[in-house]
Amino acid sequence: MMLDKMVDPVNKLELIDLLQKLGLSNHYKDDIKKLLKSIYDNISNNDKWDKEALFAVALKFRLLRQHGYNVSQVIVSHALELPLDWRMPRLEARWFILYMKEVMI
Repeated sequence: MMLDKMVDPVNKLELIDLLQKLGLSNHYKDDIKKLLKSIYDNISNNDKWDKEALFAVALKFRLLRQHGYNVSQVIVSHALELPLDWRMPRLEARWFILYMKEVMI
């Protein structure tokens, strides 16, 4: 099947999501079940959830939950945290905006 030929796990999850949206997932039920089981089994083995993009974490979380897997929502909260390198520029930008408001008044 197509899922076996894909290498990137996010692409596999996107394909599963697309098949569900198109109403074709029942044709690939066994393949989808096998893939999601392997992803669920690897959650505790490799802690890559923290390093993945929010989209990938949210998609993985939603698909696993939809298929009956017990996945903690703490995983998603880690992905929602701002990376350290984004925090200072945002703080500086906020300070600059407030400063410019005061100067313009």
